[in-house]
Amino acid sequence: MCKLLGVSRSGYYAYASRPKSKSAIENEVISDYIKLIFNEHYGRYGCRRIKSALFNNYGLVLSRKRIIRLMRSMGLYARGSNYKYKCKKTRNNLATINLINQIFIAEQKNKVWFGDITYIIPAEGNLYLSVFIDLYTLR
Repeated sequence: MCKLLGVSRSGYYAYASRPKSKSAIENEVISDYIKLIFNEHYGRYGCRRIKSALFNNYGLVLSRKRIIRLMRSMGLYARGSNYKYKCKKTRNNLATINLINQIFIAEQKNKVWFGDITYIIPAEGNLYLSVFIDLYTLR
C-alpha cells in the first residue's frame, strides 16, 4: 500500500496515527450546525443565510468562504426559487401604447392590424414566425 501512495511506511503510519487538528475538529462541529440549519430550512438557505443564522442562533462568526468550502465538502447546494421576476418597463412610444383600448371593431379595411412573432426550435436551428392580421377581414 505504501508503494502505491509513494510514501514511506513509517510516514504513512505516522500520518494514520496522528490525532485530528484543532481546525479539523472545529470544521466537524461547524459542519453539523450547517447541516442542521440547511435541513431545517428545506435546502433553501445558501451560505449568506446560513452565516447569519449561525451568528444569530449560536453566536458563531465565520467567513462566507469557509461556509462555502464546508457546504461543498458535504455536497450541500441551495435550491433556487421557481419565481421569475417580471418587470415591464414603461416607455412612451407607439410600440407600447394601447391604441385599440380593447375595442375590437374595425370600420373598414387596412385600418387596424395586429401582429405577433414567435419562434420554433427544430434540430437545425431557430425559426421565427411572424403573423399580421387585419381586424376587418381577419386575414
